[in-house]
Amino acid sequence: MDDNSYELVINDSPLADIFLVKYAQDLSKESIIIYLWLNMTARKSGFDDTFIKKFKIVPDSGVDGVLSELMSHSLIIRKGDMFYLQDLKRLEVEEYIKLCRSGMNDSGSDALSSDENERNLLAGSISKTFYQGKMCYALYRLIDRCLYEYKFESQVCYRLFEEGFEKGIHRYVNAMESMAVNWYERGYLTTARLEAHIRDEEMIKKLQRLCGKMLRKRLDQMDIERITNWVQNFNANEDLVNLAFRVNEYRGKVTLINVEETLKNWFEVGADTLEKAGLYEEDKHKENSQKASRRRSRGAAKTAWRTGEEAGIADAGDKEKSDSKAEEKVAKEESKNLPAGVLEMFGGSDEDN
Repeated sequence: MDDNSYELVINDSPLADIFLVKYAQDLSKESIIIYLWLNMTARKSGFDDTFIKKFKIVPDSGVDGVLSELMSHSLIIRKGDMFYLQDLKRLEVEEYIKLCRSGMNDSGSDALSSDENERNLLAGSISKTFYQGKMCYALYRLIDRCLYEYKFESQVCYRLFEEGFEKGIHRYVNAMESMAVNWYERGYLTTARLEAHIRDEEMIKKLQRLCGKMLRKRLDQMDIERITNWVQNFNANEDLVNLAFRVNEYRGKVTLINVEETLKNWFEVGADTLEKAGLYEEDKHKENSQKASRRRSRGAAKTAWRTGEEAGIADAGDKEKSDSKAEEKVAKEESKNLPAGVLEMFGGSDEDN
């Protein structure tokens, strides 16, 4: 047997750590595999699309999509018909130098202020806790932005990464930056404001469970966004949402849109507690009953010129009894707009008064 007939694949392929901590999580499975093969085979030499087709990792029709994905993440560059691997370590250093220069130009001094030691301790703690000590520079830059541009307290900055870790997005730079911007726009800059945010998050989870139970279905992303809106903009809680469902039971099939309209209406009139919302619904019921009564009166006035026989009324006493029965019927129909027990909860029904 010829000793040169076989080759042992035991060489090492160069792969920068920054690829794992910054790029890999944003790539599709196919793009990751192809990128690894390119590091093993192409290295510093160029390659074209036919070179990738030989791998048979994706169908030929999918090669252009993989190349576009790798280029969009700055992992490869194109020159004519040829492609080349980017030097990721060089890009990271250039990004760092660019930031340092921009910091000098903006402030006339080093980008870090006198509390540099506190910042370094915070960054080191975040790196060790959530990134096994391997955090990319883009996330260090995010920490600086949170501290010096957004003016987050140190505890708030740490909590940002903690929440990113809990949500599984801590390695996605763009997602972390979006969350930081969202916190900044909502004013989550101090520990006190952050605690309010945490309470909101807990309430959102509770309302998701409640709505899933009431609707007997698994909520989709649109449902979750709608519930989040209730908490953030209408100060909704479990008691109010539960009552909103009950108030809309007369519809037969209650939707989250129905519940949202009710919560919004309560918020606009200041009914921010269970008792206030119940009293508001009771007053609305009384008002609707009065409007129905006035409509009946106007209808009776229009037919007053008819004789008793034409109107189907034997005498004044019979007419009075008929009107009384009609009003009672309307009141019963309108009471369906209220869940059972709401009037009793806040002082009894009209009949009790």
